Amino acid sequence: MGLTSQVINLFNLEFDGFDMPIGKWESAYGKQIGNCAQRVNINVKGNPKYDKVQKQNLWEESKRKFHIDDPKGSKEKKFHEAVGARFRKHKSWLVSRFITKETAPPPDSPSANIKPWELYEGYITEEQWKEFETYCNTDEFKALSEKGKENAKNNKHRHHLGSKSYERARVNWSKTNRILAESSTSSTTESTTSCVMSEKLKNRSLYWILARQTRNADGSWATDPKNAETQQIPNAILENLQKNGEGNNSSDGIGMDALDKALGKRDHRGHVKALGRCGVGVSHTQVFGKGYKKG
Repeated sequence: MGLTSQVINLFNLEFDGFDMPIGKWESAYGKQIGNCAQRVNINVKGNPKYDKVQKQNLWEESKRKFHIDDPKGSKEKKFHEAVGARFRKHKSWLVSRFITKETAPPPDSPSANIKPWELYEGYITEEQWKEFETYCNTDEFKALSEKGKENAKNNKHRHHLGSKSYERARVNWSKTNRILAESSTSSTTESTTSCVMSEKLKNRSLYWILARQTRNADGSWATDPKNAETQQIPNAILENLQKNGEGNNSSDGIGMDALDKALGKRDHRGHVKALGRCGVGVSHTQVFGKGYKKG
């Protein structure tokens, strides 16, 4: 077989029943998505509506690299959604770093005077940056920026996972005994996969709580004390779980579980909370079926 064969088979990415990446290479796949997003012209507008040939080439490259089998095309769809999400974040970071300078390093920092086309050499040209900078000073961009800031205020319960996905966080929580060890996600049998999906859905309220905890000086974990509104949610979740009974996290209609009740509404942002990774989420119909209604 030799070294060549080992390299070819290096990235054998696994997926769960929701067509979401899992396992050893999930993090590497996330980095691949981020790299693909950075290769899109920053002056492209949309979701992103970039060149169809480049769009397809990025997918084919990623598909080969991670040995992805996708007969239904569902994994490709999620890939493009993830690239689009990363692309938007990438442009937002460029604005805050180089234009508004909200996240710029101190003036005496070695990187203070670096130019964006130097930082992203091979990805951004000086000409592209000048065009981007000009657009960022237009009334159209400023209006969109203000709208985005207002929408961001609606996210009152921010997690503390950083770039880590819920999947990787879940593994760490299990290793550090913050949650009980759960079923292996590496099996490809239909019955085991179905069981794992049910387990993740049942426990998503717990994942949501853990993702919003910070570590105290004594090593214990607690909901962020700086966010009084978020502190109230865990107690409400636990009360709802007790009312529903252990192992029955869903009641009062499709998709209205302990977390939804605590928040006072069903998921409505296009994905189910506490199940996403690599910049894309799991859809409501994938989890709850076609009868689900956003609320």
